[in-house]
Amino acid sequence: MPNHFHFLVYTEKKSINISNFMKSIQISYARYFNRINNHSGHVFQGAYKNKPINDPVAMLKVIDYIKNNPVRAGLVKNPQDWPYTG
Repeated sequence: MPNHFHFLVYTEKKSINISNFMKSIQISYARYFNRINNHSGHVFQGAYKNKPINDPVAMLKVIDYIKNNPVRAGLVKNPQDWPYTG
């Protein structure tokens, strides 16, 4: 997505600090982006949002939402055409 991203993280360990993990990803990407674009300052607007998913049906709905987000936005015709899906 040109203006945001969705990132689904799965862990069985409740001791994992997802906030620190996301902070590290965003800082690393911002440094990279700023370096290659001769830019400085914030790259992302606002803090990230998280939502725990506790059941398999909800997980499948989130996966479907993420997968089809570029299609709904009119960026591609098929989910598999989006190059950043993994």
